[in-house]
Amino acid sequence: MNKYLKKLGVSKKALLYKGNDIRREDTYDLTISLNAFLYCQLKEYLKQADNIVDLSFHKIFHNGVEITFRDCIVIMIHHLEYLWTTEYDDQKYYDLQAEVYEILSKTVGILWW
Repeated sequence: MNKYLKKLGVSKKALLYKGNDIRREDTYDLTISLNAFLYCQLKEYLKQADNIVDLSFHKIFHNGVEITFRDCIVIMIHHLEYLWTTEYDDQKYYDLQAEVYEILSKTVGILWW
């Protein structure tokens, strides 16, 4: 199990994700697999890229407000952590998840360093 997921207290039972291995079980709920992968990658990306590039250089408009690329990453991480660690109602879960993927769609072209 990934160190970031372990830190959140995500159990192996809740997640059938094992590093970079793709198993049949991982396709049962692609939402869980994608959220786990994205969360781990964003955590590591922020850790690495924050020391290499200026993450405030790129800006996007989100919900009518201009935010930095770093803010985008932090928002996505925060929402994904919330999805893993908080009891939620279905509507809030889907709203937060939709926001994560909306931000991702606006930043996918600049996720490199």
